[in-house]
Amino acid sequence: MSTYELRSFDVPDGDSTLRVHAACSPGFPSPTGTPRVVLLHGSGLSHVAFLRVGGRLTRRGIAWFAPDFAGSGETAAASPAVDRAIARRALAEAGEGGAWVAGHSYGGARALGLALERPAGLNGLILFEPAVVHVLRDTGDVNWPSVVALLDTGLGDRRAFNADPEAWLRAFVDFWSAPGDYDRMPPAERGRFLATAGTVFAEVHALMEDTVSAADYATLDVSASVWDGDRSPPAAHAICQRLRAVLRSTDAQRLPGGHMTPFTHPDAFCDALAARLLPQAPSGAPPSA
Repeated sequence: MSTYELRSFDVPDGDSTLRVHAACSPGFPSPTGTPRVVLLHGSGLSHVAFLRVGGRLTRRGIAWFAPDFAGSGETAAASPAVDRAIARRALAEAGEGGAWVAGHSYGGARALGLALERPAGLNGLILFEPAVVHVLRDTGDVNWPSVVALLDTGLGDRRAFNADPEAWLRAFVDFWSAPGDYDRMPPAERGRFLATAGTVFAEVHALMEDTVSAADYATLDVSASVWDGDRSPPAAHAICQRLRAVLRSTDAQRLPGGHMTPFTHPDAFCDALAARLLPQAPSGAPPSA
């Protein structure tokens, strides 16, 4: 039996509509009372990044739904502004009883943006290193505003991207992972990622222009889990620390791996999700296959 099925839905895109593709657990949203989670992927990725996690969730009785953002996977390119509607519609797919929303990197930023809309059915947030670099602007730490300024003039600079998309993408990957990680990618994987560079830049540029502050996130009245990786860069840890200070953070974890932990360590990520969504499950439950 398959651990997932494919779906599609339409969202408004200006005067037209955008067909959004997604993967989900069989029969999503499943019977009332089933734990549900919407999985929002990071930049340069798609629902495929969550398939191993999704399979493990399915076997644990957790229903899940993972849409492709605009320009990712099978969803056609569009303005990143459409991604707000995609996140909103994905949550609505959960129907009565709602769902948690779990976001990785860019997906985490979109999850926080969704929460600020106060939608019905949002049961809680699970954020793995959300790419909300702007929360470092007002930390009072002289080191982090300088990082934000560097990103604004580097990763947020369209001229730099247009001049050399691969050099820009290398800087992006190495910032969130470690120096040299882009060049250490297998050639085929690097080629696939380079093909998404335009979408990745558009997403990064949109986040750099975000005027939301940590004070705005502090107004959220929703339970939030903020996780990071034990090999992630200091800036990612600083973002998570800042969010934990302002959100109703009830679960702070440091998981094995780096910024790509949901993809590289699916067992650890799934275990953490299951513990959050199924708090009554015994801690000694056997690991998923």
